[in-house]
Amino acid sequence: MIYKPGIQEGPFVITGVHDPDSLRPMQLQMKPGVWTADTVYKWVSKDRYDVVIPTDFVGLYHRVVNPGKSHGTTEPNFSAVIDGITEDFRAGKTDGLTWEAKPYDFILAHDEDMTSITPSLTNGVTLASSAISGGNIDFTIGIISPTAAARESKVFEVAFHIVTAAREIDLSFEFNLGEW
Repeated sequence: MIYKPGIQEGPFVITGVHDPDSLRPMQLQMKPGVWTADTVYKWVSKDRYDVVIPTDFVGLYHRVVNPGKSHGTTEPNFSAVIDGITEDFRAGKTDGLTWEAKPYDFILAHDEDMTSITPSLTNGVTLASSAISGGNIDFTIGIISPTAAARESKVFEVAFHIVTAAREIDLSFEFNLGEW
């Protein structure tokens, strides 16, 4: 499958413009991590926020709708209803995190782990690094050579061949060259 930048919502958003003269660290979130006590969770915008799954997974992930820190010891009783709201307050505080329940639509199942990834790029573009980090793929697009075909075509693709214990997945993302 190919994802065109800017079409996805929530955790699948990939910004589609790459400055050819800059290193660009990126992360593909293939599955959310489990809620953790006493942890800062970020909300940047309607398209950039942290997500978790509860310890007792019931088919939903939960996206944070405001920045804050989770309770110091106790996991909240997460909503089991789509769009349901869960409050996550720390002891002695009057404000805290608010989570919104969403249908689980990540590429990996909640209990599925990646065993390996093989990246490939087109038009002379290279990766400076790539790694599996929990349920994420962390990668950095390298500075593009002045002689790379991407400089002339103004486009390149990043593809990942992902292997899990049960299956293989191919994903690719198209990027345009330009300044951020």
